[in-house]
Amino acid sequence: MGRVISLAVNIGASYDISAMDMIERGKSIVALVYALERIGIRTEVFTDSQSKGSKGTSETIRQVVKVKDAADALDPAMIMFTLAHPAFYRGLVMASKHEHPRRFHKPLKIGNTYGYPIDRLSNEVFPNECIILKTVMRSDDRNVSDVEAFVVSHLKDLGLI
Repeated sequence: MGRVISLAVNIGASYDISAMDMIERGKSIVALVYALERIGIRTEVFTDSQSKGSKGTSETIRQVVKVKDAADALDPAMIMFTLAHPAFYRGLVMASKHEHPRRFHKPLKIGNTYGYPIDRLSNEVFPNECIILKTVMRSDDRNVSDVEAFVVSHLKDLGLI
């Protein structure tokens, strides 16, 4: 199959992240996936959302979704929806939090704030050398709003340009 690059995208977002910030970040990541696939590098893409309870609690929950396998053809609509559409996180992922055992509901305020996003994801569930893309934690965090700079930076880090 050739070279495969795994990407885990932390899609967690705090309440003050605008839909436009989520879309812009998602477009940057989709552009990176598209660029890698276009030059013949297969990608596998995961979304990951980890949340923790308020101060004084140790409970955390996690939802991981494998969006694209390395053997899958690139489906731009699927990738764009999961990485760039606020409805994926705010609709599907937040709704899935209600399926966690009841003991997590109160500490994480399921149905209200849904916990706080964890910025640094643990890597134990992903393939070795998986690239973990962090979440946008604040509304003024513009670390991925420049699509071209984001893609070029990651392609350089991978030694591709």
